[in-house]
Amino acid sequence: AALWAAASVNPVSKLRITPMEVTRRTGRVHWSPDGRAFAYGAVVGKTWHVFLRYLDQPTPVQLTREPNSALPVGWSPDSRRVFLYSKNPKGSQPPFGLFSVLVSGGDPEFHIPLARVPFLSPDGTVMATIHREDDGTMSVYTASPVGTALKRYAPAPFESKAEVFNVPNVMFAPDLRRMVV
Repeated sequence: AALWAAASVNPVSKLRITPMEVTRRTGRVHWSPDGRAFAYGAVVGKTWHVFLRYLDQPTPVQLTREPNSALPVGWSPDSRRVFLYSKNPKGSQPPFGLFSVLVSGGDPEFHIPLARVPFLSPDGTVMATIHREDDGTMSVYTASPVGTALKRYAPAPFESKAEVFNVPNVMFAPDLRRMVV
């Protein structure tokens, strides 16, 4: 299998496509804010781990080795840390947590517990996640800087108690002035 990475350049005719050889099942690719690397999840055995690949290096580096699966969710603004989503080390309520790991390696650092997958802005300054309240309402929570306590987004004209049949996602506009839920 191969993962293809392309730098964002305009116009399209000048787009440089760089093939990245990946021999594992992969997913959740995130470019670093400085554009020099990308982090991605890949399966080792039966467990998802976070890998790092610099464009000027021929091979990726495995950043996580814990027994629990971990997936990247974004980068710190300075491109020195990769944020990841994994099992909450403090218990099952909520079941997940936000961690970060230095690109130079080391153990992931736990930041906050999470109930659902977090979404980070491309520049690494804002995190958003969807949360189901006790009354069944789906709400958006944000944190800035990433890793600090989550705050309920208000006003919330999009909140709903309607049954959700998919996993809601959050996407940030390139200028960070809007979110799509």
